[in-house]
Formats: sequence, C-alpha cells, structure tokens
Amino acid sequence: MSNNSVRVEPGFRGTVTGLTRASYDQRATITVQNAARRTLASTTLVGKGENSSMTQEVNKALSAWAFGPFDEAMTINVSIEFASSGKEFRPSKAILPVTVTKNPDGSCPQTYVISTLLSEDGSDNDFNDCIISIFQYKEATGNNACGCGGRPGNTACGCGGRPGNTVCGCGGKPENTACGCGGNTRPPPSGGKC
Repeated sequence: MSNNSVRVEPGFRGTVTGLTRASYDQRATITVQNAARRTLASTTLVGKGENSSMTQEVNKALSAWAFGPFDEAMTINVSIEFASSGKEFRPSKAILPVTVTKNPDGSCPQTYVISTLLSEDGSDNDFNDCIISIFQYKEATGNNACGCGGRPGNTACGCGGRPGNTVCGCGGKPENTACGCGGNTRPPPSGGKC
C-alpha cells in the first residue's frame, strides 16, 4: 500500500467524502485497486472554500462516493492536489491516514472502520485544507443482525423501538394522540403557551 492508502477487507462497503477548508481549489483522486494493483474503480472529488463539502467532479450533485462490497481485499488510494486560481494542480502534503476501528460487540455486531486523511496546500502546516474521510462497514448476518432496540430478530420497529407499536403519539407512546406541552397529553396552561 502507498502512504495515502486504506485497506478494505472482503465484504466491506462504504463511502468516501471530502471537506475543504481553504480558498485554493482542492482535488482528491480516489482509486480502488485489487492485490494485482489493477484499478477497478475511481472517482475525483473537487471543491474549495471554508467548511465546504467536496463533490464528484463528474456529478456535482453527489457529495459522496460509494464502494463495495468486494469479494477480495482492496486498497483505496487517495491523491490530493491543490491549485490557486487558474494555475495547474500540484500535490498537497498529506498526513498518513488515521484509522479507527469499532469491532463487533454484544450490543451491535457490525464492524465499522473510519479513516481520515489530512492535507496541507500551503505553509501554515495546519493540515486541514482538504480532509478525506473513508467510512467502511460490514453488515452482520444471520442471528447477529441488530433489530429494534439492538436485539436480533426484532425486524419491524415501531414507536419507541418496539415491534408492533405502529401508531406513534406524543412521547413515542401509541396511546397519546393529542399532544400538548413537551409532548405530553396535557393541554397548555391558560394563555396557550408552554
């Protein structure tokens, strides 16, 4: 793997998003490669401005790029560049991706992996000019799938996360149909204000 790459294990799917915090144009080229280093998919995210979501270069309406699941391990490579107005793009400095993994546990058996890549386009070294986030997850299967209230087997969620409660009223209670102050069934005090 290259310095700006993240491994995707078999069965994982996810999204890649970008955020800019700079006046320069930012461009992130994302490629997915298999073990033979063959590129199987790619996209380019572009953007500029303070706290602005990046969009796909080919479809500005999309601010995320989805991938997976794959039958084999893949590598996502990220190349970040910047350009001042009207100039050619140049490589940005980048910090190795920081990856955090949430492994399955008793309350929810899914696995989540979040990787963040930070880049710098100037000399202030704040490494926040273009931020790329790669969110991966692997869905649980069989009896390990989370249902209502985090309990396997509860698949039809109703009011309050309880199966069978299909008509929600005040405070998530099916029997409360006339809402007053704070979601209670009591009407507001005289004067009509809670």
